[in-house]
Amino acid sequence: MKVANDIKDKVEPVKAEQVSEVIKSVATAKKEPVHKEEVKQLIYVGPNLLGLTKYTVVESLKVPNLQKFIKDCPEIKKLIVPIKEMAEIEARIKQKGTLEHRYFNKVYEFKAGGAS
Repeated sequence: MKVANDIKDKVEPVKAEQVSEVIKSVATAKKEPVHKEEVKQLIYVGPNLLGLTKYTVVESLKVPNLQKFIKDCPEIKKLIVPIKEMAEIEARIKQKGTLEHRYFNKVYEFKAGGAS
């Protein structure tokens, strides 16, 4: 008990202002994620091909299977987009005259030419 009383005598009481300051500083502190590394996922929005279906998600264009498709039809690369841009690109695919519409048609012609 003597040790507890010795410690009690040495500890100063905390004032209410000090507690509220600590609470304010914690509440206003920036909260940053512990793990900031972000994986950038891409999605294919072109027509189905044998070995590459619409909405295939990849993390890199360096996948060997994709490289073969891109080598055979470079427009495929233009239809592999960040997921957050998918809706916008799909809307542009439906609009005649846009680059995305042309890319989609080129890939479709590639598919019809015997690539599937």
